[in-house]
Amino acid sequence: MKAHLKVKRILATIIVLIILAALPTLAFAADINVAADTTSVQVGDNVTVTVTVQADHIAVADGVFTYDPSLLSYISSTGGASDGYINLVSLQEGGSSSLTTVIKFAAIGDGEAIIDVSIENTLSYDGESLGSAQAGVSITVASSGDSSETDGDTSAVLDLSQTGILAQNVLGTDAQMYIWPSLRNLSLPSGFTDRQVTYNDEYVGGAAIPDIEDILLLYLSETAGENAGYYIYDQINDVFFPYLTVTSISAKFTLLWPNESIEVPEGFEQTTLTIGERQMPAWTYPGPSESVYLVYVRSASGEVGFYLYNTEDRSLQRYDANAQQSPEPAATPQPSPTAAPTATPAPTQVADKQTDTAVKIEPAILIVVLAACALFAVAAIVFALLYLRSSSRQKKERKKSIHIKKADL
Repeated sequence: MKAHLKVKRILATIIVLIILAALPTLAFAADINVAADTTSVQVGDNVTVTVTVQADHIAVADGVFTYDPSLLSYISSTGGASDGYINLVSLQEGGSSSLTTVIKFAAIGDGEAIIDVSIENTLSYDGESLGSAQAGVSITVASSGDSSETDGDTSAVLDLSQTGILAQNVLGTDAQMYIWPSLRNLSLPSGFTDRQVTYNDEYVGGAAIPDIEDILLLYLSETAGENAGYYIYDQINDVFFPYLTVTSISAKFTLLWPNESIEVPEGFEQTTLTIGERQMPAWTYPGPSESVYLVYVRSASGEVGFYLYNTEDRSLQRYDANAQQSPEPAATPQPSPTAAPTATPAPTQVADKQTDTAVKIEPAILIVVLAACALFAVAAIVFALLYLRSSSRQKKERKKSIHIKKADL
């Protein structure tokens, strides 16, 4: 009887140890809050967005944020963020209850600007995963007022036919466009710095990415400042086309206007893609999908080529001609005795990252499972030893009892 009570106590102790080992995985998951200092601004105003990640004993939080670069322009950030990326680290021993970063934007275009934040990896001070979290905020950007003192409204003070430089070969518009001689009081796109440019033997203000010469921006508008915006100046071909970017989950791409020497993949039909109020050349594949376009872009790393762009989820995937189906002929093919293999369907969905089909197990969970298995194995061995010991003792007691009875007889 005492042996059975001892076994029960050992098993209860083992169960308690298993529960204690599993407690780290029961910690509260990370939570995220995204708030703007104001949700209604005008073109030319600045807006500040605060991102706060909350969890127990949080040590590190990594993630990304996306926004429409035609409406907002990244200015600066504090607390561990850069343009499109978030990397928050706690400096407190034992971790913090929250980590915060503040991101500042400039409103450059009117519309509904949505800032989406995704925290993909959160770790506690002990190295345990606290999961992921997503949140966002919407900001309404209105056109600037009619005051002649407002920087964004130039209609009452500008006459670029007198102060600007007539731009030749401007693609994407039939209007007469002029180059602004200076970018003073204008917000530069993220990553660009001031660059003096010579156009038709005259110096004008421009913008470029440091140490990169393939993208040069000039600011163009009509005579009184209408339809103003940055344009890419292709110095080799002496043409201008609108500076537009598309942003996927973790990268930004600049839309380019291919010249006649660029060969478009076979099977695509030319059309136009509207982003904001501007149009860029694009191509579509005949088929049921109306949201996928073939576009010519430059990646942040400097690679130039064709990408598939999905306007519904704003994802991009590099176009691989070898992986796509060649266009079907107009005439129905004659049946043959041997069935031909089914052709791969035309692309209907794109994503900027391939789906990872491998099963991933968190290290902390794997350690807990292995520890539980080891404890159960030890419990089984202990139980078996106690059982054998108890059985052996009972056999000895029976033999002793039999000997006593024989002696009494």
